Amino acid sequence: MSDISRRKKRNKDIRALCVILHDKYYIDKRKIARAMKLSPAYYYDFVAETRDLLYPNLLKIENFIFDLYEPILEVEMELNGIKLDPLESEMDDQTALDI
Repeated sequence: MSDISRRKKRNKDIRALCVILHDKYYIDKRKIARAMKLSPAYYYDFVAETRDLLYPNLLKIENFIFDLYEPILEVEMELNGIKLDPLESEMDDQTALDI
């Protein structure tokens, strides 16, 4: 699977988890966006599938929601068949870009 395909799949999976948090657990989108210091419109576009994110912001969202809601997300991932692949090679690539 290419890097772009992996990133698009991760966008889809993280987006699905965000939608579950917002729709099923009534987590406020605006408050989540502000807590992550993201523009609410930027975050809304991501959740609404009108914007795919690059790894830095995608990982920012992923880390934030898992830090707060990991037990809920683990159950929802199992119920919804969502599996997040490890990010070893992408993290190595990102580190190389930051040097």
